[in-house]
Parts: sequence; C-alpha cells; structure tokens
Amino acid sequence: MTSPYTGHPLHLPHADSCLDARVNSRRFGETISLSAVTYGGEVTVESDEPRPFFALVVPLSGTALLRLGDDEVTVSEYSGAVVSLPTGSG
Repeated sequence: MTSPYTGHPLHLPHADSCLDARVNSRRFGETISLSAVTYGGEVTVESDEPRPFFALVVPLSGTALLRLGDDEVTVSEYSGAVVSLPTGSG
C-alpha cells in the first residue's frame, strides 16, 4: 500500500484465508487523511512506527481489535475508538 499505510505488515490468520482488500483515501494537506479500508476477512495489521498519530476507527461492519502497548479495545459498527500515540511516546 502507499502512504499513509506504508510500513504496515498484513498477515492472514489461516493458510486458506482470502483477502479482498480495498483502500479509498483522501489527503487534506500533509498530515490529515480520511480513509475507508476493507479487507474482506480476518487480518492482522502491524505497525511499529514510532511517529505520533491519531486515528478515529469506526467499522462500518464487522469488528476490529485494536492494541497499542498494553491497551486493547474491540470496536464494531456500534462503537468506535480514537487511537493515539502522542509526541514523545515512540
């Protein structure tokens, strides 16, 4: 994938898993983007980027398990979460 998703390894949980990924993204200046991402199935996305970021995660369907350090939250189409790594945390 291209920026803003560079450096994020994607893993399928099972050998017979299928992937139907789509990314639609719109950048607003240098630091803000609005994206809709779908994988079409279960995936694990990793990021070890130490740069500061904020992400509002609101699934339109299905669920997402988000982990940042020791913190973990599950979000679905009924809930969302703001994930952040402030300046100086990396």
